[in-house]
Amino acid sequence: MQASKNGGFWSFFRLSWGIGVRSFGGPAAQIELMHRVFVRDREFLTDQAFQKLLGLCTLLPGPEAQQLAASIGYKLHGTKGAITAGTLFVVPGALVMGAWSALYVLAPGHPLTVLLLEFLRPAALGLILAAVVRLALRTLKSTVAWAIAGGAGLALWGLQLPFPLILAISAAIMAFRNGETHPEDVQMEKVPTTLLRTLTKAVAGLLVWATPLAVLGLWLGWRHPLAQLGVFLSKTALSTFGGAYAVLPYVATSAVQDHAWISHPQMLDGLALGETTPGPLLLVLQFYGFMTGWNTPAPLSAPLAGLLGSGVALWTTFFPAVLWVLLTAPYAERLTRHPRLARALTGVGLAVVGALAFLGITLIRSTLWTPNFDIQAAFLTLLVLAWRWPRKKGASK
Repeated sequence: MQASKNGGFWSFFRLSWGIGVRSFGGPAAQIELMHRVFVRDREFLTDQAFQKLLGLCTLLPGPEAQQLAASIGYKLHGTKGAITAGTLFVVPGALVMGAWSALYVLAPGHPLTVLLLEFLRPAALGLILAAVVRLALRTLKSTVAWAIAGGAGLALWGLQLPFPLILAISAAIMAFRNGETHPEDVQMEKVPTTLLRTLTKAVAGLLVWATPLAVLGLWLGWRHPLAQLGVFLSKTALSTFGGAYAVLPYVATSAVQDHAWISHPQMLDGLALGETTPGPLLLVLQFYGFMTGWNTPAPLSAPLAGLLGSGVALWTTFFPAVLWVLLTAPYAERLTRHPRLARALTGVGLAVVGALAFLGITLIRSTLWTPNFDIQAAFLTLLVLAWRWPRKKGASK
């Protein structure tokens, strides 16, 4: 802990709140903001230390940018720093998304709401298509890569396989395709913890995570949509790697097609609102949770069910993201130096490209044909796509 150098805990608290308020633009922009604040401006971390923390976060399930904020907090102030930074990264955006959700259901026909959504829907489509292009340019560099990405998209579309299974298959193919892996000849850091301590933290964290969901299930019944939502998002938090764009295709299609918690237009509107909210892009799940409660409130009132749905989505999505950081941070050096894990992560990224392409095609049909071709929406989509199209300098952002 570098307490004298980093200005103390309350200075870190204010910095973390400021990052949460200013964290627009998706994971790449959020990571760059944290690098500027903690590395370039205040020199709390070296660039090498920052990159090691980022490497750890790419190996973990959940929102990468939030986990990077928590990892920086752990590096500077231990457990309380991780919890503080991970929480404050989400809170400002959650407040904004809560306001969006209330406006969405309380004033659905208001001219402001209609105008906002007519603008945001094609804009969100453009952002998603741009993300497909950026990921494809960064990852599709071989015939095998194209085959895995294409196979993932076809498996979602034609076979309707569970997305976590597709991720696991893609990761396994990339991890083992080159045969035996020889460990790198590097000096590993001594792990400053014990396995027993890690297991104790894991059990305690999982109990804290599961208790509110158990109470909800016993209260409303496990067949209630909000209880099912909590179980579903908990499984997602445990199994989906690759950041927000890995999670969204799976959750969005499952919420609409498999469970019918929300409608297809509500899915698209949630994506649009999530792109214009500070904080993790996965705050779109807060909107989905709110709409799940609002659409199926019985035996509760719609406002209370919507509020509970928001809470369930926030808790099941963002609490485990910080928990994984607390459990793995002491082992960061070993994890980030493991070559097979790195290749498995590449396989996850390839599957994400195929899943995003599948989601993009689905959204094109529902956004630009309503029911006839909407030339204004298409023009706006192309404008956003051109704005976010990767240039040479930032092709990987």
